[in-house]
Amino acid sequence: MKTFTIEYVQIMNFKGIEDLTIQFDPKETTIKAPNGRCKTSILDAICWCLHGVDSTGRSDFDIKNTKKRELNELEHTVIVVINGTEFKRTLTEDWAGKRGGDLVLKGHKTKFWINGGADILKSSYDVKVAELLAESETFKSLSNPLYFNTDTVKFGWEKRRKVITVLHPVSDNDVAAGNDDFVKLLEFCQSKSKTIDEFKAGLKSEIKDLEAKLKDIKPAITENQNTLSGVSDWSVLEAELKEKNDLLTGVNEKINNKSLSLKEVYEARAAKQQEINEIKSKLNPADLTYKHLEARNLLPQLEYRLKSKGETIASTESKIKGIEANLDDLRKSYEFEASKTFILAPEDTKCPTCEREFENIKAVAGKLENNFNARIDSILSDIETRGIKLKSDLKYENDLLETYKAELVGIESEISATESKIQDLEKQLSSGIDPELKSRLAELEAELSQPVNEGSDDLKEFRTALEAEIKELNEKLLGKTNDEAKLKRIEELKAKQREHTDDIAKKQKSLDVTKAFTKARIDLIEGDINKLFSRVKWRLYETVILTGDEKEICVCEMDGVPFSSLSLAQKVEAGIDCINTLSKHYGMLFPVFIDNRESVISIPDYAGQIVNFKAEGEQVFGGKEIRL
Repeated sequence: MKTFTIEYVQIMNFKGIEDLTIQFDPKETTIKAPNGRCKTSILDAICWCLHGVDSTGRSDFDIKNTKKRELNELEHTVIVVINGTEFKRTLTEDWAGKRGGDLVLKGHKTKFWINGGADILKSSYDVKVAELLAESETFKSLSNPLYFNTDTVKFGWEKRRKVITVLHPVSDNDVAAGNDDFVKLLEFCQSKSKTIDEFKAGLKSEIKDLEAKLKDIKPAITENQNTLSGVSDWSVLEAELKEKNDLLTGVNEKINNKSLSLKEVYEARAAKQQEINEIKSKLNPADLTYKHLEARNLLPQLEYRLKSKGETIASTESKIKGIEANLDDLRKSYEFEASKTFILAPEDTKCPTCEREFENIKAVAGKLENNFNARIDSILSDIETRGIKLKSDLKYENDLLETYKAELVGIESEISATESKIQDLEKQLSSGIDPELKSRLAELEAELSQPVNEGSDDLKEFRTALEAEIKELNEKLLGKTNDEAKLKRIEELKAKQREHTDDIAKKQKSLDVTKAFTKARIDLIEGDINKLFSRVKWRLYETVILTGDEKEICVCEMDGVPFSSLSLAQKVEAGIDCINTLSKHYGMLFPVFIDNRESVISIPDYAGQIVNFKAEGEQVFGGKEIRL
């Protein structure tokens, strides 16, 4: 184990210290002074020189000595010698002049040295301190009995726990050894690439989801049960419905038989009414005259439409002929272009510039033939495209022509009908009123004035009542379908309820194994780690009351009392016990600095150097004593 001994400290202009030099005993040194005489400042100066912080770990504290403010460039210096290596840090104010002669403080300059020579950068100084001694947290943990167990912004319980658990690592295999359930659990998690804690968290989440689903299933079952119709035997309603439907069929047959005879009566009455209308039309001269005038006015309009439609047909036929002629020209062009063949002209075998024959005439001929064929293909493709367009236009015009011809026939038929109507109306207007028609009209009107005896009103009323009863029965029977659906749903929900309950039981069993594993791991870790310490015990887990889960913590206790509740003397005792164990782990013994030593009667054995800071009093400790 490497032992570090602080040999010498020189402090200038640091807090209330103007100039102080201390030579330390290699085993134990006690620095005595009344309260307020800078004992703690000595420890702050050592920490500041090595790591830029005070004895509590703060970096934003004031180190200046303000007794000599008349000096504009006061230098604050601390030199610490450990194991023959000199560490030096200085801080100076950086002043600059301005117009008018006054000086202005621009900031501060810090310089660093190791074993004299030229000053070095802070980053190099920090690296060298860590190499020669230790990094800041380790140095403070191994030199200050209060530091390791006191929570600060930079060093809390998480960091402390990390250090403690490294002292005696425990693997999952160590926990599982000798327990078949743990071994199976570990093998399963490894096959799924999960940690035990991840598997446990997953089980809890799955159980929570299943319990939420179970919670929703119960009210759903109750809701379906409460909305059942309450009918125990649907066959009674079904038999009653069949009886009434059979009765309705018989009633409808009777009404239909009546309706067939009535249909003939009403058809005869409709024919007589039609005859009455025709007679009245003939007996009304004014009406005949209007209809005659209307027909004669319509005739010229129809003739004009006939003429226009004929012109349209002629124009369309002409257009069709033009398209057909263009198509014929395209066919001839296509045949002409397709019949062309490539012929190599004599001038194509010579260079157009120097008129020398090409060396590779075959290659030139092939290239020219390819160009010729490509041009012919392009022309034929263009002709085909134009031909497709013309064929489409031709079809469109032919379809139009057929439509126009059909419309022409319709107009001609309408003209013929109008001419016949005009002739009939002219005959009626010239014949005058026919007495026989008047007599026939009176006869027909007398016949239609007689009411029709249908004789089926009672049957229809009975049918209406019967249909209402059937409708009511059908509505009740709808409940059967609803009940069947609800009963099916209830069974599905109960099956799902059983499935979720079984799944929860299985997962809970697995969860119990993971909890037992966690408890075993806790017992093993805490048991093994606590064996490393003489006075203190560590609690690395605590049980959350509401969930029963184990939560990571890191609490140092002595005689069952947490470190934060111990007296100063007990804290020092617990701290040195921790330092002894940590020193063995790191293989380093640093000087231990004990402030307010007057409150600490005795301390545990420590193999390294001890530096006490105490107020004036009767107590005497071993080693060298220095009075300030």
